[in-house]
Amino acid sequence: MMGEGQTKDGVKIFAEVFTPAHVVFFMLLQPHFINEGEPLRDLDKTIFDPCCGQGQFGCAEVVLKMFYNCLELPPNERADAVLRILLSIYGMDIQEKSCRKARKHFLLTVQDAYKYFFNEDFPAMMEAAVIINNRVQCGNSIEYMLEQVPPENRDKDYYKNIKDYAKKGRIGKECADKLLNSQISLF
Repeated sequence: MMGEGQTKDGVKIFAEVFTPAHVVFFMLLQPHFINEGEPLRDLDKTIFDPCCGQGQFGCAEVVLKMFYNCLELPPNERADAVLRILLSIYGMDIQEKSCRKARKHFLLTVQDAYKYFFNEDFPAMMEAAVIINNRVQCGNSIEYMLEQVPPENRDKDYYKNIKDYAKKGRIGKECADKLLNSQISLF
């Protein structure tokens, strides 16, 4: 599905897809995400969205983490807990315009969710903006993930092929297939 501001070329070149909020929440509320000890119930558990786009998944994660972790807190602890949640979520996208939209989306989500849950304005918007600005970055997540590959695995053919695709900016189906086919032995 194409989202606001997406073009057919963007979908073709950058493999852009837009996931509506109701689908995102449906996916994140599946049992393997919400069981005790899973990322959404742990205030500090890190979540990384390697192709964050406009931030749909990250924003939903913020709302759900607020729901699971902040509702029972005393008023003087809520804002700090929300800032901790923001510190636990990272997003990356290859297009700067998507990152800008995601940052704005995160700020509006924090503001709206805090108002909805606690019937007051979020008191730490400036701090939230600084955190979000640092946590949502423009970059090639495939290159980033490949940097995490242990040196002893970097001479393997699949690593070299994926790295070549990433350098060329070809992050579409061909690259994804190569990455998925080698994922088990990559790390």
